[in-house]
Amino acid sequence: MGFSKAFGFAKLDALTLSISKFIGLIWLLAACLFIACAILFIINLEFWWFFGGLGILLSQFLIILDWSDAKNGTIANVIILIPVIISLAGSLPSSYKNIFKAEAIIGLNRYTQQPILTEQDLAHLPIQVQKYIIYCGALRKEKIHNFKAVFVGGIKPKPNSDFLEFKSIQYNFYDEPTRDF
Repeated sequence: MGFSKAFGFAKLDALTLSISKFIGLIWLLAACLFIACAILFIINLEFWWFFGGLGILLSQFLIILDWSDAKNGTIANVIILIPVIISLAGSLPSSYKNIFKAEAIIGLNRYTQQPILTEQDLAHLPIQVQKYIIYCGALRKEKIHNFKAVFVGGIKPKPNSDFLEFKSIQYNFYDEPTRDF
């Protein structure tokens, strides 16, 4: 609204103070930051919170300049601030998600060339297991060093509730037995 009033695109009687074109451009920038934040959130890019935080800071600065007309914008800023803070906390190096990523990278970087799986490696296993490994095509291929499992599903928090969707990722390593989940 500040941009529209500053450039005369709309008559806004609710805004009682005059707004310079420079301040109007700052209002436009704040709006663009919020729009970028929303788009990045919708397309699920992890850094959406950065644009939301900048939009909140800029918007709140403008609200302070014109408290009488724009004080209600503070309520909207606080509502947006809550998920921004939660996402910011999730992007810190000490967050569980980033610790998980770092541990997975450490395990993946430990990879060395693995020996080839032979019949001798299977000899101590039950015959059904030997047949299954051969059937899967693992014989005469490099032994498994690690694997990644992705689980997608739903879980009900209560028996009569709808399913909540989830996705989890798990890395398993054999050289130093590790499971990052």
